[in-house]
Amino acid sequence: RYPREAKRLWAQEEPRNAGAFMFIADVFREQLGINLGYIGRATSASPATGSEYAHKKQQDKILSEAVGPLGGSGAAIGHSNGSPSPSNAPEPHIPETKVTQSKATAKASR
Repeated sequence: RYPREAKRLWAQEEPRNAGAFMFIADVFREQLGINLGYIGRATSASPATGSEYAHKKQQDKILSEAVGPLGGSGAAIGHSNGSPSPSNAPEPHIPETKVTQSKATAKASR
């Protein structure tokens, strides 16, 4: 059993308005008297960032806040307003990938 003052957090990959958080936060608040913190992507009209680099960066941030930074221990605590707290861990290094075009593709696109 967890202490009454323990922080309760919800983590999800989907944007805040696309996953179960909006529903389950109401259930926890109304039926159990518990305000859930939130770890995940911000509210968005689109389910994807449109950029593999941005998606990976967001995914790494969500995982670091939910279960702790790579090589670290413990989870970061979210704010009660639903936004994740800033982490003291450094931003993970994600190498940039170069997009190259094959000769056949380049020729076809002319």
